[in-house]
Amino acid sequence: MSNRIHPADRTPIVVLEGVDGAGKSSQAKVVAATLRAAGVRVAEPTRDPRRRIRALYKNLISEIADFPSPETSVFLGLSDYADALDRSGSDPCDVRLFERYCYSAIADGITLGMDPKKAASLARFFPDPLVTLFIDLDAELALARKGECTLAEAGGPDYTSAHQAIEESFISYQEGVRNAYRFLGETGAIANLVVIDGSLAFDEVTNSILSALSPFLNARIAA
Repeated sequence: MSNRIHPADRTPIVVLEGVDGAGKSSQAKVVAATLRAAGVRVAEPTRDPRRRIRALYKNLISEIADFPSPETSVFLGLSDYADALDRSGSDPCDVRLFERYCYSAIADGITLGMDPKKAASLARFFPDPLVTLFIDLDAELALARKGECTLAEAGGPDYTSAHQAIEESFISYQEGVRNAYRFLGETGAIANLVVIDGSLAFDEVTNSILSALSPFLNARIAA
């Protein structure tokens, strides 16, 4: 995809992506701790409590009557990740670890009916990650691991209205998101994509992530 942003003066970005329930947050904590123990300075912009736009979005989805439209949801998500990038741009660190990135908002948009090619083109406004790690997990297994789901994780009120139960809607929606990630990967919209088998045991997923990260981080640090 052309006309991407490649800021040379920015700290490199590592992204963990995947459906809800894939284990991104838990893996991010372990990966960050492991990297720090190895002497790598890690910033975690998506764990920053100052995420103002994220707080606004959470308020909007707290009530069905206030639930945002798909377009509003997507652009709020993109604005949130852009804000997190700006806030973390001057952090003294070797890598910025994102639990989600612009690809998450774009995959949601595609699943909710946005034109896939137009949605994918929005990635060009964000810097390419050093590596994007997609934890690939079947939606049914993701739900089994979570045990329950929220309205937003099931696609919102309009999406769930077409299903008999919120759990059924979750599985349908998250499989749609999973397919959207595949589309983004196949078309090159996701930069430096590595797919991780999320069905493995937690420690095995962690090891797969760290193994995938090693060549990227070693090359970057050596440079």
